[in-house]
Amino acid sequence: MMFAFARDGGIPHRLHIIDTRFKSPIRTVVFGATCSFLLALPALGSEVAFSGSTSIATIGLYVSYGIPIALTLVYPLNYK
Repeated sequence: MMFAFARDGGIPHRLHIIDTRFKSPIRTVVFGATCSFLLALPALGSEVAFSGSTSIATIGLYVSYGIPIALTLVYPLNYK
């Protein structure tokens, strides 16, 4: 997703600079890989901490899917 946002200019300019050699947003790819690595670090210390952080992320994902569905059900005329 970050790659697509960077390609379309949807993230800050420092991250969406397209590399002329590779024709892709290298800074965005490195930023995403670094964030993924940092989020995986708790798994090295404690399995419980990793389970907690993945559970919170899963709950957030379900909420982000549920909000548009709930708004469509509550206000059906606004989403046609």
